[in-house]
Amino acid sequence: MAELKLGYKASAEQFAPRELVELGVAAEAHGMDSATVSDHFQPWRHKGGHAPFSLSWMTAVGERTKRVLLGTSVLTPTFRYNPAVIAQAFATMACLYPDRVFLGVGTGEALNEIATGYEGPGQTSRNASPGCANRCG
Repeated sequence: MAELKLGYKASAEQFAPRELVELGVAAEAHGMDSATVSDHFQPWRHKGGHAPFSLSWMTAVGERTKRVLLGTSVLTPTFRYNPAVIAQAFATMACLYPDRVFLGVGTGEALNEIATGYEGPGQTSRNASPGCANRCG
């Protein structure tokens, strides 16, 4: 029978960056198996929201923990980021924190993906990507 794993979802929009790091560290201290963080360019809240850079959060938590698995939930390596740069970032983190990082990916949302002015493909194009039809349709 599979072992049950529990993780902490760091709600980046709700907490300031330092507090969010402390919560990730506390997740390991309280026995959680993983800590994941959302990757949004803008907060979802109109007042008092935050949008810390997810990869900085992962490295800050990684430096303060020894065991917890760290990942994104989710990051979109297509519009705001060049996929090669994301691959480099995760390869670097994999060297720093062996067997402790993973990349969670998704199609993203316009609020965050076109925030810098680049308009990506519409929903139909995103769903038509190889292998996505069964999962995204």
